[in-house]
Amino acid sequence: MLERRATQGLRFADGSLGVRSSSENLVVAAAFFLFFLAWAAIESILNADRALHYDLTEAYAWGKEFQLGYNQHGPFWAWIAGAWFLLFPNTNTSFVLLEAVNATLGLFGVWMLIGLFTKGWERHAATLLLVATPFYTFNAYKYNANTIFISLWPWTLYFFIKSVDLMSKRNAVFFGILAAACILSKYYAVLLLATCGLSLIFHPNGRRYLLSPLPWIAVAVFSPLVLPHLLWALNTNAPPVAYAMGLTGKGWLFTGQYIARFVFDLILFQAGMVALIYLASVATRRARVEERGEHLLKSRRRFLAVLVLAPPLLTIMAGLIFQLKIEAIMAIGIFPLMPLFLMQLMTPLDSRRCFYLAGGAAVAVTVITLAGAPFAGTVMASKKAGPSFAFPYRELAESVTALWRSENHTPLKYIGGETKTANGVSFYSPDRPSSFVNLEYARALWITPAKLEQDGFLIACVHEDAPCLSKASTFLRGHWKQTSLKIARKVGTRRMPEVTFDIFVIPPHEG
Repeated sequence: MLERRATQGLRFADGSLGVRSSSENLVVAAAFFLFFLAWAAIESILNADRALHYDLTEAYAWGKEFQLGYNQHGPFWAWIAGAWFLLFPNTNTSFVLLEAVNATLGLFGVWMLIGLFTKGWERHAATLLLVATPFYTFNAYKYNANTIFISLWPWTLYFFIKSVDLMSKRNAVFFGILAAACILSKYYAVLLLATCGLSLIFHPNGRRYLLSPLPWIAVAVFSPLVLPHLLWALNTNAPPVAYAMGLTGKGWLFTGQYIARFVFDLILFQAGMVALIYLASVATRRARVEERGEHLLKSRRRFLAVLVLAPPLLTIMAGLIFQLKIEAIMAIGIFPLMPLFLMQLMTPLDSRRCFYLAGGAAVAVTVITLAGAPFAGTVMASKKAGPSFAFPYRELAESVTALWRSENHTPLKYIGGETKTANGVSFYSPDRPSSFVNLEYARALWITPAKLEQDGFLIACVHEDAPCLSKASTFLRGHWKQTSLKIARKVGTRRMPEVTFDIFVIPPHEG
């Protein structure tokens, strides 16, 4: 009897759909492909006339250097951007495609992950419900060290659970690889690994797993992948740790306000999903149909509850302990199992009705947003005046690249200036120069005085930016030249206000 119940608890550990059919697999594959196309098209339309968000140009500027670490975070997510733009041109659309791949891989990972707990209508409904949240749609299209967890988090959990369910060495290896990718993206992933450890208390195989070679196999794979970054951190005074520590000690009132906002935002972002599950439950009750859903064993439900609830609770605890500013964007990728968890709590529930509601909502959100994207893009271009619309990053990049080439007859290799300006020029310049972030060597460890002297560099400061101009003055030696450029963006028929830049051309050292 006990053996039969244990087997039932792990019945879907291989992620099976129950009845495997090529037609069903094709439908699932087509659904993910359409999700990719639709949201890539939506974001391409919305981003056509705007400059990239500074998080994206930072990802590019860091990634193109392929360093073992950076000033604020680990390197893996930036490496992905760097590798992507070795293959694709530096355009807004290319970045949208990267973000769409990340979101689609994440949603597919969710589908695979949920398949370790349930099958059929419930599996499909739980996956589609996430499209009713902004996590895999609107919020996914700002690629940074947070949004990378949209894809990494579910796949890491998937291989962890499979390694425990099946006591599988191969899956332990993949878990070690994915855990390293998470840590190398952002140290926030420590909470994911802590969640995995806590969940073992509630898994039937937990004790057996801990006493087996499997954790050591995962550690043996994880350690050499993380070691180069660790050595880099030790040799550079650990810039990401220093950055993180600089965010601590903000005071209890400060932290409490952000925790309250964090909780409110998470509830708000998932309100649509909760409403759909509730409506499906009401419809089930009124129709008096037989409940169709897979009820997990108590041990499996407790295991699921830890995987769902531990990450936000640990985030809040970390905020309290270190007096941190915590925001919902940090937790964008941590809820892949929330729909399944809520569906298990809501009874009675016909999973097929829930699937139809979730599918209808997902299609409606996508179709309405796609149809309205051209209109929304036009309205934003005609009315918005924020930096991504008004500040002439692209135009500045073209102007300073032409200026440098006319003065030195070589490609521009280094661009210095305020962080957003330098990174923006780095992305949009046809010469793809390295970004000398904020004119500080500590912020751009790939820049050295010897490189600047050998190849020369260009500094661009907004005329009113006194700190940038002050830092620029410390580099003005030899035969440098200064000029002033007035540049304005033109979006459609709308001309934005002019921005005046002081440009300093410091040529390569002769001799």
